[in-house]
Amino acid sequence: VDTLRMLRKRYGLKAEFFFITGSDSLKELNKWKNLEEILKLCRFVVVKRPGFSVTNAPNSFIILRINAMGISATGVRARVKTRRPLAGLIADTTARYIHRNKLYI
Repeated sequence: VDTLRMLRKRYGLKAEFFFITGSDSLKELNKWKNLEEILKLCRFVVVKRPGFSVTNAPNSFIILRINAMGISATGVRARVKTRRPLAGLIADTTARYIHRNKLYI
């Protein structure tokens, strides 16, 4: 919400902001702090993820159905911790950044 507030202040009322999230996050949305304000500051785009249905999404949400891989940020972090390869799951530049900065270890 802090980032959205800053963006709104910087770019004004005419700018349109989008919050892109996976369908797996929908079940936790009701737990978000300042959700009502977030929903006023941006439009939600929900990307359908394998194994997670898009239910109970408000009509104002944009639903994208794409050919998504069955990998999550949690899965990527787990692979890094167990030293399993990331090739084909995330961009090579992102994998190098993760390894170079010793993230998730």
